[in-house]
Amino acid sequence: MRRRLIVLASALLPAVAVAGPAVDLLREPTTTIAVSSTVDNAKIVPAHLIDGKLQTAWNSRTGDLVGAWIAVRVPKAARVTSIKMSAGFTHVDKHGDLFTMNPRIRKVRVTRDGTVLGEHVLDIERRTLQELPVDAGGGTFKIEVIEIVAGTRTAWKEISVSELEVWGTPGSGGNRARGKPTVRVGSLDGPPPFPTTQCTKLIFPDAERGRIDAAKDAEVIERVEAISLGDTLVACRIDHAEPRDPADPRDRDTTTVVALVKRAPKPRMIGEERTFTATNRNGGDGDGARGTVRVSAFPLTLSEAGLLVEVSESTQSPGWDTGIETSTLYRATRSGFTAVLAFSSTWSSGEADDADRCKLESPTLGPKMPQLTLECTTTEGRWHGQDPRGNGTFESFRTTHHRWNGTVYVKR
Repeated sequence: MRRRLIVLASALLPAVAVAGPAVDLLREPTTTIAVSSTVDNAKIVPAHLIDGKLQTAWNSRTGDLVGAWIAVRVPKAARVTSIKMSAGFTHVDKHGDLFTMNPRIRKVRVTRDGTVLGEHVLDIERRTLQELPVDAGGGTFKIEVIEIVAGTRTAWKEISVSELEVWGTPGSGGNRARGKPTVRVGSLDGPPPFPTTQCTKLIFPDAERGRIDAAKDAEVIERVEAISLGDTLVACRIDHAEPRDPADPRDRDTTTVVALVKRAPKPRMIGEERTFTATNRNGGDGDGARGTVRVSAFPLTLSEAGLLVEVSESTQSPGWDTGIETSTLYRATRSGFTAVLAFSSTWSSGEADDADRCKLESPTLGPKMPQLTLECTTTEGRWHGQDPRGNGTFESFRTTHHRWNGTVYVKR
């Protein structure tokens, strides 16, 4: 009888969740990473911190030494058991041994949601990953550098970490299929909005009183926009117009200038500017021309956004309208803009209404450049019995797929 009661009592106890195997939580897409700063070198990027290679490294901004930090936001359902990191830049290249030439980290402080979990001394002679024991639930973890040893190249004043791993159990909803997340700079929540006044200063440093320079007859600035392309890059757009008839605002040429800007450590333009022109004419009696330029961010990977520029030009006369829209997708990198795909849409209306309009579909984001899909619709409108199919609107559809060949997109 006693044995039976014990069995029944144990059956009523709540089930205990069994933790799964430990994984690197930085491979979870729900984890967010940030570093305090980044070196001004296009070949050394923050993502090197988690690329799985000891031969690459995150480097802080020059002078950001003691006080430099790495932050990781782990979902609340997760459990962190250890942090692994290198004490420096584990690589030898043509310059020499980067591990000893750069500053190395001797001591770090680890906090979770502002509470100190401990301070850890790193072996500055050890080139492999070193483990910092942690036992805490999910939250925001910060690894702050509190002591360093200078490198043999005294002019090099950047913190370097070749690799970081955060081990633990992801809890519910874990999904490692998408690879590693983006490494942000300065904040886990991304950078603040880029000021449009900075765009004007960079592109037209002599702008004054809403004109592109101080001259009274200079073209008027009509629009300024800062388009975020991730944590480090911004596309600055400025429209300036040259009125052809001051009495008619519809009669003007508008030039759109697009420049790629690197946010930090000091905002600066990189690569060449792109210029697009929109013509607007009021010819009277229904004649004229109309032009527009649309510029928008187009995400390509989990860490990279491109820029889609759509330039539309059309001409009108009584009972007739014809036009073309040329679309160009640019890849935006720390070297500048590169055109990687171009397509067009056309239309005409009058005795017959014809159009061939194409749209670039948003891709599924991953760590690599995706396949792109172009959806096009051809429309024919026949209204005066000139088509054996009769009167009405006739549509056909086509889809084209484009693959990345390492340089541009090509049709499959």
